[in-house]
Amino acid sequence: MIAPQQHRWIGETSSSYLSPSGHMDTLLSIWPTIPLDATILELGCNLGRQTYRLQTLGYTALTRAEINPTALYTQSFRHESTPVEVDLEAEDWGVLDSRQWDVVFTVAVLEHIYSDRVLDKMARIASKWICVCEDEVHESETHHARDYRKEFESRGWVQVSAVRVKEDEAFWARVFSRST
Repeated sequence: MIAPQQHRWIGETSSSYLSPSGHMDTLLSIWPTIPLDATILELGCNLGRQTYRLQTLGYTALTRAEINPTALYTQSFRHESTPVEVDLEAEDWGVLDSRQWDVVFTVAVLEHIYSDRVLDKMARIASKWICVCEDEVHESETHHARDYRKEFESRGWVQVSAVRVKEDEAFWARVFSRST
């Protein structure tokens, strides 16, 4: 079942999702050294511009997950990535529900998900890195602010870098590694 706040994203494929993202630029500025063949999962990819950006940088084992099938299967970019349709607030993520991803990342997605279950799952299925760029300030009907450092550190991850997004100071880009 799709959570009520998720319904607004089904069918959303705005052309604004095609332009480069300053949020992704900021995340890439602190992106750890990750082998090009690392398994990378983007949660909430919409048309897939962030995954496509990684593809243009040479990453080859990319998977993009999205609740909106219209966006997921629209050929806006020449993807060489695997698409997976998933409701991030669901109990069962199907094929994504295993610890097989070297990197799990999001850009402006978690702020729209009110359940903390998605954070628990990210912490479980990522094996090396969690990378996020999210709004940590605004609260509204469609935005839920969180302190992602606190959230992921409470789940056994260690923040290794963070930077505020210059173009949008409500956003922080953060990289976490699994604590040993």
